[in-house]
Amino acid sequence: MPHLDDDTINELIDLASVTDAMERAFGAWGRGEAATTQRVRAAAAGQMASAMAAVVPPYSGGKLYATRNGVFTFVITLFDDAGTWLCTLDGDALTRARTPAGCALAVRRLAPDSPQRAAILGTGRQALPHLRMLA
Repeated sequence: MPHLDDDTINELIDLASVTDAMERAFGAWGRGEAATTQRVRAAAAGQMASAMAAVVPPYSGGKLYATRNGVFTFVITLFDDAGTWLCTLDGDALTRARTPAGCALAVRRLAPDSPQRAAILGTGRQALPHLRMLA
């Protein structure tokens, strides 16, 4: 089974295409054609595991990640519409693109025409991708 690491994913995606894909997925979700679960978490002895799943036809999949001392380690599993396991993926590169793409959609759909100002709240791991999105 193929596994795509973060370096490979970075070579295959860009913010514009991720934003467009997310817009299509959110549209499908809004029309009732896609679904997602809430994140579930289990924590004990200073460790935490979290999981969530989604279906955006023709794909379905899930994200599982561990958190230790505020650091995440993601693994994503992807299936086709026949339930065939397609691949696993590292999740950091996708998260670095997905999070600012979600904000780009909010700006695209909710901001007035030709906005002149925007703000980034927080300066954690997602700050630089957000700055790139706003540029």
